[in-house]
Amino acid sequence: MLTEPVPAAAPAVGPHQRSRLQFGVRGILLLTALVAVWGTHSLNRRSIEQLQARLPSMRAIAAELTVADPSRISVIKLPAMWFDEQKWELFLPSNEYQLCLATEEVDEQGLAPVDRQLPLPQGRVRLELAKKRTDAGWQVTVLHDDQVVLTVDKPQSWDSDNGSSGGGHFDRQQEFLPDEQVILMRRRFMVRTSPTRSQSPQGPAAGVLLWLEKPAADP
Repeated sequence: MLTEPVPAAAPAVGPHQRSRLQFGVRGILLLTALVAVWGTHSLNRRSIEQLQARLPSMRAIAAELTVADPSRISVIKLPAMWFDEQKWELFLPSNEYQLCLATEEVDEQGLAPVDRQLPLPQGRVRLELAKKRTDAGWQVTVLHDDQVVLTVDKPQSWDSDNGSSGGGHFDRQQEFLPDEQVILMRRRFMVRTSPTRSQSPQGPAAGVLLWLEKPAADP
């Protein structure tokens, strides 16, 4: 009578072998976790370094005014949200400064007869210059912290829509000595030379000149 072979029993796993197997699995899991943590830390550190390297250019784009020396004047032109928007942020080291606005005899260099002027406070100041049409012609306004503080009304002939040259300054922040004049905007209206052509005027002309100055002390 034939008998079927009995399969051999699997070798028993001793307690030491099970311990080594469990330790090996735990070790692999721990090593995987450590690699993941290290990789995340490395990526974060690299991202931080890249952002720090880009910070100066990002500040320039955002037009953020930084005051490195409170004894100096600091100024930057803010990004325009629409065509020909003119806004600035300044830091003034004292309350001795005044803002001056001129609309006639504006030359390529130098100053012009003052139409309106305004004393400015110490510290951070936000300024805006706007020009708009009115029923009588034109109106030029200056705003300090969103409040109108200077207004000049001009006739229609002041700006005949022939174009202009110049504009607002300081797309990048600049610093000035306390006694320096700071020209925020210089714009000169062009003159018509033919039915189809205009050019920049020779010598003083109508336009807009906005500047900051520290008046001379009385003797």
